[in-house]
Amino acid sequence: MLRVYLAWGVQDHCGRTMFEGISQIPPGHAMVIGRDGKAEPFRYWDVTINPAVADARTDNEVAARLRELLYDSTRIHLRSDVAVGTCLSGGIDSSTLTALINGIIRKEAPESVGARQKTFSVIFSDKMFDESRYIKDIAAATGVDAAMTEPAPDNLETDIRRLVYMQDEPFGSLSIYAQYCVMRLAQTKVKVVLDGQGADELLAGYLGYQASYIRGTNQTVPRDNSIF
Repeated sequence: MLRVYLAWGVQDHCGRTMFEGISQIPPGHAMVIGRDGKAEPFRYWDVTINPAVADARTDNEVAARLRELLYDSTRIHLRSDVAVGTCLSGGIDSSTLTALINGIIRKEAPESVGARQKTFSVIFSDKMFDESRYIKDIAAATGVDAAMTEPAPDNLETDIRRLVYMQDEPFGSLSIYAQYCVMRLAQTKVKVVLDGQGADELLAGYLGYQASYIRGTNQTVPRDNSIF
């Protein structure tokens, strides 16, 4: 496994890990361990491939159903006796989740928004990577208690050993350091974090996924692949 990582920079491509005798559960799978200690991973989800062809509903109908499912799932996961934290990047997934949580709290107890909903974000002094303008827009629109942190290069040398220890496995970029800083900040203020990962893929937040969507709906893809 280590040789594959050093040669190609890949991991999580199989069930093996960097530790002998320890395997990981495949994506989209779960595992129930019985009293005898035996368990086998099983897939807990299913999805229709190319729903644009298999589903005759309009985009508005599908969007309404998606919002209904997201709202219901968020409502269930909000069952907590303490304030709920959310990582807010300003992107599609975190902004959607923040807004859904906010709507639910305002429906139940609008005066408690600041006390019950707290967001945690990473910002950068380099405007090329900084998304604080989107974060502040969402915070202003929802009235959440927003906290932000900026990973500093000078602190990386101090944090790198702890970061490597916490990860258990090598990582391909320092984006994980930004997440580490956000979670460290959240730890000082909340005990529960309701976070969303992967909606950029689900909602075509990246150009690569937009190309797949266009192909799936039989639209014309430019020959020069400019949409990539």
